[in-house]
Amino acid sequence: MDYVLQCSTTLIPIEVKAGSSGSLKSLHQFVADRELNSAVRFDINAPIVQRVEVQTLLTGGASVPVKYTLHNLPLYFSDFVFEYIRTRDL
Repeated sequence: MDYVLQCSTTLIPIEVKAGSSGSLKSLHQFVADRELNSAVRFDINAPIVQRVEVQTLLTGGASVPVKYTLHNLPLYFSDFVFEYIRTRDL
């Protein structure tokens, strides 16, 4: 995980990937630890919203399921992330 944005009282974790794929292990763990519903990933792919359901480890070491909505956005869209978050009510 690379950044965390705060919008009102909600935290939005941000992952930035240089390529088209990659592991999101730290993002999954952060979402699970803080019981968040959404996250954003910037990469070179076209925009897509997907439901993520994976097993991850909490900070204490317990394996738990985590479910959240991942908003995949192209890198060039980063200038508009606050507007995107506000209009999607993340």
